[in-house]
Amino acid sequence: MPPIKQPTPGEIYQSAVRFKDELIARDQKASETIIKAYARSFRKMEASIRQLTDRIERARAAGEYVSPSWAFQIDRYQTLQRQIAEEIGRIAGQVETTITRNQSAAIRDAVANTGKLIEMGAENAQLTVSFSQLPKAATESIVGFLADGSPLNTLLGKLPGLAGQAVANALTEAITNGYGATRTARMMRDALGGNMTRALTIARTETIRAYREATTRTFNQNRDILQGWVWVASFSRRTCASCLALAGSVHSLDERMESHPRCRCTQAPLIRGQAVEFQKGEEWFATQPTEIQRAILGSNVAMKAYEDGRATLLDFVGRQNSPQWGRPYYQLSTKKAVLKQGQFPGYNQPTDNFSVEQLFGLPKPQPPQPLNLTNPLGGLPRK
Repeated sequence: MPPIKQPTPGEIYQSAVRFKDELIARDQKASETIIKAYARSFRKMEASIRQLTDRIERARAAGEYVSPSWAFQIDRYQTLQRQIAEEIGRIAGQVETTITRNQSAAIRDAVANTGKLIEMGAENAQLTVSFSQLPKAATESIVGFLADGSPLNTLLGKLPGLAGQAVANALTEAITNGYGATRTARMMRDALGGNMTRALTIARTETIRAYREATTRTFNQNRDILQGWVWVASFSRRTCASCLALAGSVHSLDERMESHPRCRCTQAPLIRGQAVEFQKGEEWFATQPTEIQRAILGSNVAMKAYEDGRATLLDFVGRQNSPQWGRPYYQLSTKKAVLKQGQFPGYNQPTDNFSVEQLFGLPKPQPPQPLNLTNPLGGLPRK
């Protein structure tokens, strides 16, 4: 009987990418729901916007002095602002419901997918392991990002006010520049469109955040058989330079995966004794045509800096520091990259001189043997 083919690190990595793509596919359906909700509200506000711009045109035709302060005081503007507050407030509630529903589904998928990836990693390391499921209470507590007083709840609550301010700014610019009714109305609609984009960003980011949090907790539930996790990013022209540079990097179990809004990256578990053979994003990037490299870096200036050797892909990795949202990775400007102000984590630097065990101070892996490990504490380790 021929030996059973063990999954390769590349196959494990691609499975993690596939699981992530399935999550994003569901998110796209949720985005369609949010877009339809905004479309219905736009149609309702369209009449109020037209009535306001027509009122401004009539005043100008009558020789009245039209200023932003004048426009803000008339009834048509006040009616529109009340309508914006009501409609966007209602949408914010729908966004909250959508995110909560998607978070619950994402958490279930994260636990199931993480189990599959751990099994694949164990097969690759030729180990028999016992996967410890995350307790139900731990998964349910993750859907708490929308609790009153949380950063997300506060952010959603700001949507109506932000929409009203954006419309006011657009109207001010239009009146100051003497734009006609048609252009003014279009600018005000575009301002509301920006509010929709913000809502979509929140929905995508918080769904993936829940998926990552469930993944992190599951990793910690099985830290007796794991030695870390690997950053998984799609190797494509749509991936930002920061995420691509981090692709294939190894992280300790104590580090949460934090990245910029709408980031599509995810994690793959690294079993104790499993070789680190994932292709790094920097290696893939170096083999790509100039056109794709430029698209990823985002500008000709960045491309020139890379070609001249003034900045490597790793130099574009930046990290923010927010008391509310943590320390997400993001793509640095070319100026900061050239000045070597990047924050690519030091222990992730590609090296042939140190093993993962040495990097993290772990004992050397033992020869393959059957394991039956569960977390005796029955919960997550205390931080």
